[in-house]
Amino acid sequence: MQPERKVNLAYRYSIASCLLSLSVTLPVAWAHTTRPPHLLSVSTKGTEMSFEPTEMTVRAGQHLSLTFKNASDPAVGFSHNWVLVKPGTKANVVAAGPQAGQEKDYVPDSPDVIAHTHLLKPGESQTIQFTAPPKPGDYPYFCNFPGHSELLKGMLHVTG
Repeated sequence: MQPERKVNLAYRYSIASCLLSLSVTLPVAWAHTTRPPHLLSVSTKGTEMSFEPTEMTVRAGQHLSLTFKNASDPAVGFSHNWVLVKPGTKANVVAAGPQAGQEKDYVPDSPDVIAHTHLLKPGESQTIQFTAPPKPGDYPYFCNFPGHSELLKGMLHVTG
C-alpha cells in the first residue's frame, strides 16, 4: 500500500471513530442539559399576609423554576420577597435581614440562603431558577421584609 493511501485510510478511521463516539455521548449529554425544569408558583393572597401554597414537594437535586407573584392589594402597598433557606437557619437569616437592607431586598449574604427573589411591589412577579437541595428534608421559605416572616411562610419538602 502506498504511504499516502495508508495515511488517508488512518485519517478516515480516526474521523469515523470520533463520529461514532459523538453519536453515543451527545444525545445523553443533550438530554440531561435540556430537560425542562419543574415549574413552581407561589403568590401572596390579596389582603391576607400569607403565601399560597404554604407547602410544596420536589425531588432532591431537581432543577426548579419558581415564579413568585406579589398579589397583595395595591391599596395596602406591601412589598414582599420569597426566600428559601436551609433547615434550622430561618431565625438567623430573619435577624440579619434588616442589616442587609432594602438595597439587598432584606436578604443577607449567607450560605444558609438557597434561593430568593427580589423585593416585589404589588402586582409584580419574578421567575427564578435553582436546583433543589441535594439532601432530603424540610426547607422553610418566607418573606424577609422586616416583620413579615412569621405570617408569610411555607415549607418546601425535598424528597429522596
